[in-house]
Amino acid sequence: MSIIELAEVLRRRIKLIAVSFLSVVLLAFILLQFVFNPVHQFKKQILIGNINTSSSYVDPITNEQLIQTYIDLVESSAVLEPVISKLELKRTVKDVQDQLFISNNKNSLVVTLAVHDKSPDLAREIANEIAESSATEFKEVTEVDVVNILEGKGNQTKPEKIFPNMVVSMAIAAVVGLFAGVGIAMLKDYFDSINENRAQKEFIRSRTSKGERKKY
Repeated sequence: MSIIELAEVLRRRIKLIAVSFLSVVLLAFILLQFVFNPVHQFKKQILIGNINTSSSYVDPITNEQLIQTYIDLVESSAVLEPVISKLELKRTVKDVQDQLFISNNKNSLVVTLAVHDKSPDLAREIANEIAESSATEFKEVTEVDVVNILEGKGNQTKPEKIFPNMVVSMAIAAVVGLFAGVGIAMLKDYFDSINENRAQKEFIRSRTSKGERKKY
């Protein structure tokens, strides 16, 4: 199909394309606004390791081991069960583990705890309690007080909504709707052409049959 033929198809099917486009965009808006559960995120940053030391040398292996130990401990029942009990959550340890995301950049002593929840307030409460519970449990288990919860400037104070992102989602829906409309228009034009050719062949065949009968 040439560009001119494509442009002609689009011109003829502009209403169909517009209806398809608007339908997809409207459906996406309804799903994002009223069907899908929103997801809010709250982060807590934890400093692991003793950087205030009189020695000019800090063993990187020791700090790495401390960080890995902390990460393993955060997801344990010893830390999460007190959180569930204090906040009176109707969730299991596995449920809380699924909404907890832990990250640590290489060569960094900072561990970031991110909690996802449909409730912004609950996401903040769970993150704060996990940070407190993990610090307490780490000190009891290792007998080393090297866990510091970072507060103040530069740290998150309010939960952020990470899903749905209406601007990005609606932009994607608009692109999908446009391509869907063009695709449907081309298919409809293709099948209409087939039906039209078939009808013409039937008409020619019937005229031919009538002409042959007249000869007899």
